[in-house]
Amino acid sequence: MKKRILYLSRLFNLLSIIIISVNYSCNKNNKTLNQAQLSNIDSLQISIKLPPNRSAGFNLVNERGAYYLRFVNNGNKDSTIIKKIALLFDNQVLMYSGGIIKNDKYTRYAHNYLIGKNISNLDFIYEKGDISLKNNIEGIIVDDLYNDYETLVSAIFNANEKEKPTIKKKLDSLYNSYQQKYADNKELSKLNRLHYLDKLQSLYPNDKSVDVFLEQLSKPLIACDITFFIIYKHIENNIDIFNFKEINRSNYSKEYISLLSVGMYNFLNHQDNKGDHKYKSSLQWLKSTDFYKNNKAFIDKNLTPLNNQKFKLELSDLTLLNKELTHVKFSNVIQENPSDYYLLDFWATWCKPCLEGIQTIHKMEIPKNVKVINLGTDKSNHQEAWKKKAIATGQKVSYLIDLSINENKEFLKFIELNSIPRYILIDNNMNIIDEAFNHPHDPEFLNILNNIKSFYKK
Repeated sequence: MKKRILYLSRLFNLLSIIIISVNYSCNKNNKTLNQAQLSNIDSLQISIKLPPNRSAGFNLVNERGAYYLRFVNNGNKDSTIIKKIALLFDNQVLMYSGGIIKNDKYTRYAHNYLIGKNISNLDFIYEKGDISLKNNIEGIIVDDLYNDYETLVSAIFNANEKEKPTIKKKLDSLYNSYQQKYADNKELSKLNRLHYLDKLQSLYPNDKSVDVFLEQLSKPLIACDITFFIIYKHIENNIDIFNFKEINRSNYSKEYISLLSVGMYNFLNHQDNKGDHKYKSSLQWLKSTDFYKNNKAFIDKNLTPLNNQKFKLELSDLTLLNKELTHVKFSNVIQENPSDYYLLDFWATWCKPCLEGIQTIHKMEIPKNVKVINLGTDKSNHQEAWKKKAIATGQKVSYLIDLSINENKEFLKFIELNSIPRYILIDNNMNIIDEAFNHPHDPEFLNILNNIKSFYKK
């Protein structure tokens, strides 16, 4: 199964929201309600005072998964932008992620707010990439909890088997410390439990504590990114062994079935898994759930593989910049670099996993009938930085996608480039072979490239 380094991709996706939200839609999963509908249910009013021509926003979740709530001031003076969201859950977390570039150095700010149904409005002020909460509400800012658990991320990711017990002790100690601190607050205690299980799951993927916790759910979890990370990893770890005949309301709780169905949709909708025939039984199970029945049109639309004809037309006409920073069409790149197959590598200069992938590929003996085409996704004002990095990393066939051209932006939306690195395998007629090819660190990466015809039988 195609794998991802969960923690790297998590941090990376949060960063990508900051950097590329201008070009890619971050709220495609947001089910919006009009003001009349909101007036009939519990809702939360959020306001942000923004300087002229400035935007900010929050990552949060709805009944379909994660989305981005964006606030934009297009005026020429300070203005307070107000939005309302439905309070569909007893408790949920709003995540702010922003920053500012000064003297070529990026400073990142992150804040997390635990919101209950007793809160009706939140008012923020934006200043120099950061926000501050005007309301004096006790217990909703949970930055310390998030930050303290985040300090273990690097250690967990890099840990070998001998180091894991020591890290586990630190994790247990952190969990117990916050449980004592939150002894009088059940919701904060629940959030601490989620963070603990999330890190435990990444440290020991085969630990059954998380599975037992999820399968024995009797109450809905807090609606937050951590909840979806846990269920996503639970699915990823068990996708090959799920007995879907047993996963029904007679054997598992309604809460577990509900969470699993949303998680399964997000798993099948991930660019690594969409359209993969291996998950046919998973898709069939998803279609038996209430979640699917209530969101059929939405799910069917998003789980459909890319339209090959549209892909060919748009890719052929994609306008690129070469290392001399002059324009060239992708179709010309194919003509100038004849091959049976092409591996498209979408990357950016600021993306560490992208750069690691490029170096990993350089160390491999790529089959002679496959050519790698590196396609940079940096903003238009980073052309020189892209050129220097492309040369420094030894990219042979390398181009920058010109994001000042609307058609190029639409192409990236069409292929759902929500995170990078992304690899797409095509043939010499620009037909899609694999729209979510394995990453270079995957043990099967080179094996598949060496045996494309046997892996992708028509």
